[in-house]
Amino acid sequence: MNAIDQVQIRAFSAIRRRFSPQLLLVGILVFALVVRIMIMWPYVIDNGFFGGSDDHDYHALAVSLVDHGLLGQQGTPSAYRMPLFPLFLAAIYRVVGPDRIIAQAIIMLLSVLNVALTYAVGRQLANARVGLIAAVIAAFDLDQIAYAGQLLTETLCIFFFTLSMLALVRLRRNSDWRWAVGVGIVLGLTVLIRVNILLVVPVAIAWLLRYGVGLLRKRILLVAIVVALCGGLWSTWVIRNYVVFGAFIPLTTQGGNGYYGIYNDEAAAPQPLKRFGSWRNLKLPAEIIQSSEVEGDRRQRQLAFKWIQANPLKAVQIALVQAYHFWDVEINPFYLPTLLLAIGGSSWLIRRRDPDGLIWLLLFATLTLLSIVTLAVTRFHLPLLPGIAALAAIALERIWMRITRYLPKRALS
Repeated sequence: MNAIDQVQIRAFSAIRRRFSPQLLLVGILVFALVVRIMIMWPYVIDNGFFGGSDDHDYHALAVSLVDHGLLGQQGTPSAYRMPLFPLFLAAIYRVVGPDRIIAQAIIMLLSVLNVALTYAVGRQLANARVGLIAAVIAAFDLDQIAYAGQLLTETLCIFFFTLSMLALVRLRRNSDWRWAVGVGIVLGLTVLIRVNILLVVPVAIAWLLRYGVGLLRKRILLVAIVVALCGGLWSTWVIRNYVVFGAFIPLTTQGGNGYYGIYNDEAAAPQPLKRFGSWRNLKLPAEIIQSSEVEGDRRQRQLAFKWIQANPLKAVQIALVQAYHFWDVEINPFYLPTLLLAIGGSSWLIRRRDPDGLIWLLLFATLTLLSIVTLAVTRFHLPLLPGIAALAAIALERIWMRITRYLPKRALS
């Protein structure tokens, strides 16, 4: 160990003696809460505020669950939305009444917990210092701040998705069946929030089989536990849909509307990249409006596939640009710099052949590829933000360590 390394260690030790990571994390979380209240609370207390049709739907589904025990609207059952977020809202409404403001306050607190989980991801991949840097990035993330004040799935999905990844890494490291139970339950719940998470399950299983510690037969047993619990939770939704609609609906009846909204002449018309291939709220034909939810989903898929067959080249262009829409920046000016830093952090983990970092890279690739064959909008990448923040924090730590090698000793002591 050279003299500069010794100086760095003494400098960081002095900081740790004055401010423990736990104390610093509490300060970051308080700051994150204050920022979210200052930016989003004026919108929350405006009783007329809803971000769009989605939050109206989730609110109505939750009210229906409380009043009638029915996941639907106006007495009609629905499979248009995945069920866990309406159930989450319904649990709040059952206690406090259908008070949207209280529900959004709880979601805001959940967003602060996501900052803490981001710290945990950074610490798990590297150390407490990286975790704190990642938590600061999450605290300043304007996308997460914006969604903290809306009745949308993003904040809850980030919470369960990050929790499942943390548990998955713990399972890989210690092969404890109790962590397998936790992974199966939390990952299964995440699937019931967002449809694209279902493809994460086989990727996580393959990663666990390849990199899990212990004998292969034990890894297979752990994977079986994860699959049984995750599949069991998912199958309850599939069975419910079959009983209610008499049809196999593995996810939602929203897919047809998604395909119909992006594979059409309007979405394919020459226009800026942000608009090209983005979803359009087209006027539905009368026969679809008058049909059932399941039949309407099927007919919209047919219209989309018919357009794809008639316009194969434009359809390929639209499909490829979905990856751009998936990773596009929404409102956060720090997002692109953070993403570039995350690429640097990823390269460092790749050189180390770190399997715990590899799972995040596999998830980035999996959800990107999935976006090419499905509808993609920018907010769909939000569950990946804790991993992105942790990888960016690793890069920042490496940059800082390189800089300090060239600073005079007195500047660090």
